[in-house]
Amino acid sequence: MATRMDDDDTLQPDLVLPEIYTFTPLRALRVASRRKLSGFLDLEGALVVVNHEGGDSDVVNDYSGLAELAGFDYNSIMNMKRQKSPTFELLEKWTGRNGTVGNLWTYLFLMERFDVLVDCRRPIIRDCEKYEENLQLAEDAERYRMEQDPTVTTSEMRVDETKFAAKGDVMTGKKTFYDAFICWSSEDEKDRQFLYEMINELEVKRGLKLFVPGRDDLPGSAEHTITAYLIEARCRRVVILMSRTFLQSSACDFQVKFAHALAPGARSKKLIPVIREKNTPIPRILRFLALCDFGKSDMVEWVWDRLSTAIIAPIGPNTYFEPEDEHNPFEQSDESLKAIRFPTPRRLDEHDERSVNSGAERIPTNVSNRSQLRAPTEHGMSSEVRGQPTSNYQSLSSSPTTFTDHTKKGATNKSKTATSQKPSKKDKKRESGGMFNKFKENLCDLICTLKSVLKKPFKEVILLIYFSISH
Repeated sequence: MATRMDDDDTLQPDLVLPEIYTFTPLRALRVASRRKLSGFLDLEGALVVVNHEGGDSDVVNDYSGLAELAGFDYNSIMNMKRQKSPTFELLEKWTGRNGTVGNLWTYLFLMERFDVLVDCRRPIIRDCEKYEENLQLAEDAERYRMEQDPTVTTSEMRVDETKFAAKGDVMTGKKTFYDAFICWSSEDEKDRQFLYEMINELEVKRGLKLFVPGRDDLPGSAEHTITAYLIEARCRRVVILMSRTFLQSSACDFQVKFAHALAPGARSKKLIPVIREKNTPIPRILRFLALCDFGKSDMVEWVWDRLSTAIIAPIGPNTYFEPEDEHNPFEQSDESLKAIRFPTPRRLDEHDERSVNSGAERIPTNVSNRSQLRAPTEHGMSSEVRGQPTSNYQSLSSSPTTFTDHTKKGATNKSKTATSQKPSKKDKKRESGGMFNKFKENLCDLICTLKSVLKKPFKEVILLIYFSISH
């Protein structure tokens, strides 16, 4: 139909749709174009006669007539009418039915909605152009992907900057390791002079290998990345040359904090602070570390010896043990303890039981001497019997005087109360002292057994017991 309209010379150019957009799908229309079409077609239209599918039919030239021409039934059109914008709903459902811009243009022309064609032509053509452009880009990308050499990758190229992190790596062709990383500020002339002296004393005279930023690093690399890698993987120690200028350097601040994070609490003694002059302020995170103070001129030789010894001191498993270390004696001791035959344990309260039993044996005699037995007479009156043993009470029972059951129970309860009296404070103190002595004896037996089985000094056995209890 679009071709027939193009061939008609009486049609105005504004009413003609370019033929290349005839089969462009309706999904090419953006929201702005749909809203503009809705502004025209949502309003109530007029009844017109259209020639559609070989016959004339009457339709209303609004959204309802457009929906009938597009093939929607009555129920669907009534559902569209209930929406806020029936035209917008129509275009949305029509898009799902593979509607095209050419069909939309033809039906609007048949319904004699030339006002819609003229006013909406520009945004519709612009949307079609953009859609075709994006479609062409997608086709070009797919064709390029098919024609691309499979050996060429589009992934990001990664460069290992740590392979050549120092000047020594380039000169020797392999990784260079250093005894110490010198953290210093190049902005202070006095610091530079002291650094030259340190290089002469440690490298020339004592044979150590130092990494000095500005001398051994390579330009063009990521400064903080390479510095962190060298401190962590290539240098055994970090010597910090502190001064007032040093505290104002951001690079030095990064180096010190990174090295401190690798060895919190100075567990591996990686940081070695150095002071070249008196009254130098010390950062808070370094105040707990022992210093190399060169401010005392009469002790300079000693300080150089201390510094060089601290740099070459062993590090790692020789100074502390990690759980995964093979030579960790504490891990081995846990297994060796399983084969030890410990002495038979004795209860610490045995002395307490013996003392209580012995006291219980003495109590009846003492209590019987102090007990008061009541013997009722014929008239129900009681007579006190003092200082009589328990057997005397039985002799009294054989007398003509009769005893009631209640009197017998009272005498029995009183004798039990007298027998179960609590020990005195002196007895308790003596009993606790005996328990402590038994505890010391058992502990000494355990230590001697461990010492003889493990064949280790006394201090190591004590540490072994401590770590076994703590774990």
